[in-house]
Amino acid sequence: MSRTLEGHVYFSILGSFAAWRGGEALQLGGAKRRTLLAFLVVRANEFVAADTLIEHLWRDARPDAATATLQSHISQLRKVLGPGRLHTEVGAYRLSLGPDELDASVFETELAEGQLRLAGGDPAGAVELLESALGRWHGTPLASVDGELWASGLISRLVQLRATAIEALLDAKLRLGHHQDA
Repeated sequence: MSRTLEGHVYFSILGSFAAWRGGEALQLGGAKRRTLLAFLVVRANEFVAADTLIEHLWRDARPDAATATLQSHISQLRKVLGPGRLHTEVGAYRLSLGPDELDASVFETELAEGQLRLAGGDPAGAVELLESALGRWHGTPLASVDGELWASGLISRLVQLRATAIEALLDAKLRLGHHQDA
C-alpha cells in the first residue's frame, strides 16, 4: 500500500483510521483526538465550526471546558501533522488535504479510471487499476470510529463503491478469459 512521498502526510480511512508520513504511522493520541482528526479528514478543505466539532466529539456529555479541550487537541494535532495543515478561522477549523493524500480519494479515482478502461475495451488495464484500488482496503471503512453517527453515511457509500469495484474487476477478468481466477 503506497503511503505517499517522504514528508507528506497520507490519511487512511479504508479500514481503521490512520495517518502516515513517509511510511511511518503518526502517533495521533487518544480516541477523542483521533475522532476529531477523522472528522476533519472526512470534511477536508472546508471550515468546520468549533461548536459542530464539540457536538460530534462529546454529544450529550459535553464537558465544561469543551472549547479549551478542543483547542488543546487542535494544538497537538498541529504538532503531529506539521505546519500548514490545520487552519483556523474565527470559531472554525479546516484540514488541508490533497486528493492524493487520502486512500479513499485515490481508490475512487482508480475505480472510475478502471471502469472507463473496461467500458473502452481495455479489460487488462481495468484489472490493473481495479486491483490497485481494492488493494487500498484493509478493513471496514473508519473502523476505529464506526460508532460515530457522522461516519455512517460515508461508510455505507464506501462499502457500496467497494462492491462496485469487485463487480467491475470480476467482469474484467471474465472478459480476459480468466474464468477460474474470477
